Amino acid sequence: MLKLDWETASKPGGVLHKALALQANVDKYSALAEQAYQALDLETKKLEKLIRRSRDILKGIHADELKQLAVFGFDVSDSPKRKPALDENGNPIPKPPRTRRKRGTTPAAPAALSN
Repeated sequence: MLKLDWETASKPGGVLHKALALQANVDKYSALAEQAYQALDLETKKLEKLIRRSRDILKGIHADELKQLAVFGFDVSDSPKRKPALDENGNPIPKPPRTRRKRGTTPAAPAALSN
């Protein structure tokens, strides 16, 4: 059984001082990690811009055969894009807003079914 008394724990080199020193290291390294993540975010944004510009140039060069972009590492989808639903005037029908329900609740029954 480990027995510690306050005098022994609080002396220089004791458990309390070691714990405080370790906490100071944690704080220092946490601040350094935060700075590193901020620098990483900036560089990642620059890289994203470079990749998008490269993609746009390649799309211009290979406009007739966009599948060629796969050679350069881009994902190319063969499936056609889905056309939006149109009303009788040919205007796109807006999508209804998505509603989220709280976890653990059941959706309300439609009015027609609740009677």
